[in-house]
Amino acid sequence: METKTLTPPSIPVVFENKTGMPDSKIWVQFLNGIFGAGQYGANGTVKLSGDTAYSFEQLKSKMPAFPALKTIPNVSLNDFTNGRIYFNYGDKGLQGLGNGYQPSPNNVNDPNYKKQYAFVEPNFFGNQNNNMDLSAIDFFSIPIEASTWKHGKMVKKLNCKSGAAIGDTIEYLITLSHSKAAVYAHNSFVRVIGPGLAEGYHNWDAYLKYLSSLAKPTKIKGLFSGLPGGTGPTAQQTYNLSATFNANTKLVILTGTCAVEGAVTISIKFDALNALTGIYGANPPYTVTAGSKQPYTTAGIVNDVFGWIVGDLLAGLNMGFPGSTTINPINNIALGQCTSSEWFQAAIQHPSLLFAGAQPENSDYYNDWAASLLPVTNAYGFPFSDRVGGLLLYFPPKGSAGAVDYLKITLLDVEFPA
Repeated sequence: METKTLTPPSIPVVFENKTGMPDSKIWVQFLNGIFGAGQYGANGTVKLSGDTAYSFEQLKSKMPAFPALKTIPNVSLNDFTNGRIYFNYGDKGLQGLGNGYQPSPNNVNDPNYKKQYAFVEPNFFGNQNNNMDLSAIDFFSIPIEASTWKHGKMVKKLNCKSGAAIGDTIEYLITLSHSKAAVYAHNSFVRVIGPGLAEGYHNWDAYLKYLSSLAKPTKIKGLFSGLPGGTGPTAQQTYNLSATFNANTKLVILTGTCAVEGAVTISIKFDALNALTGIYGANPPYTVTAGSKQPYTTAGIVNDVFGWIVGDLLAGLNMGFPGSTTINPINNIALGQCTSSEWFQAAIQHPSLLFAGAQPENSDYYNDWAASLLPVTNAYGFPFSDRVGGLLLYFPPKGSAGAVDYLKITLLDVEFPA
């Protein structure tokens, strides 16, 4: 078979199998987004297509440029953006692929509902902006970690625990949902579905009632970076608002100013925050009144300054910062009296402030799904986890600034309690 000569901006991606399963029983597929024509597997001998399943066995080869890796499943990519790389176990890959399909983890009628799968979210631009993240927002199933390598040494890593450590966490996640979110096939674990897609996790009534009892508002302040060529609400601008919770009207109302948009009021219904798409799903509808414009209600988060402001509030609620009496070690002020920017800055420097660190007395005052995952994986636990950074892994190809030799994605094992 003729080998395709692979040159930058392609970058090798190797798949490390630590699951204990044979490579013939592990499948990989590239779903959605843009999947360019020049993508190859097995050191250039297999031309890859989107929406197609390849076993690790099919993608195995030696890699002459990296002899220490020996024979290992590998691909080389330079043009795959806004999609996902899915992995699954079994005799076949995922079924029903194409036409924008990707598996729905909570739909019992989905053709892959009973299959154990997981995914990573990469962007192969073919330049220094190549990046990826791990996600456990919708569900948790197969533990995955990722690392970059240069000259035979690891550069950076997105960690995940394995074995009994991850098995214990999965068991605990199942108990959080009162076993309503667990999916099994033939008595074998498949996945546990997250609180943005499954019932059974705590609601936010207690936290919203507590915040309504406070005399001082929650401060939402920061900088929206803006969109390329943005104007009005999409332009770069600072914002400074106060959020007041009202248990009688069942609304949280944010009032203040944006540097470009001027005076603004944003209101969110408690019912919207309590819905699966609310605080957990971080995509509630909200009503905006800005300047002389007529009020309007969104269907969910919009990528503009108002959506960013709502995102700050939702991130804070998931992390437990509003109303927190825990002292911010940076300025010696209670976190609940700090601004949203000060919350995130403090959490970056002191991760122990997150979740129970901010609300040690009541686990209903934060996202305990995300809190449980934090010690065992660098995956997103909810959509705005990145407010405190550290969730993206960059892997520039040869010829780019900060270039690495290859990206390694490792599938790990799970050991459940006896």
